Amino acid sequence: MTTESIEKEAISKPTEEPAPNVKSEPKLLDILDLELLALLKKEPRSGYDLRKDLIRIFDNRVSFGTLYPHLKDLVGAGLIVGEWEEPRHGQTRRNILHISDLGRETLKKNLTRLSKILSAIETL
Repeated sequence: MTTESIEKEAISKPTEEPAPNVKSEPKLLDILDLELLALLKKEPRSGYDLRKDLIRIFDNRVSFGTLYPHLKDLVGAGLIVGEWEEPRHGQTRRNILHISDLGRETLKKNLTRLSKILSAIETL
């Protein structure tokens, strides 16, 4: 199975819609999700490029089999959106992922919450 086929399957499957008119606190995202949102906040990237940057910047050697389900969940939650890019010069098609406004807000709230958690831990 190629990286592109894993990406297509993981990101393009429909996900459950959140219940309408339900206001809740954003869930505390796990570290991988925060790393992904932070990378996408800087600039849009493909799943392949995200994996390279996870390794280079965060020393997170996540597999594609772990990465793409996380990306699918972030798409399903409306935190990121994907846009297929037409191939150039013999390259394969790529799904370029962008952070949404909700993703930016969720990242900010999660980082604030984690900062409070860190402060509390340091006082123990």
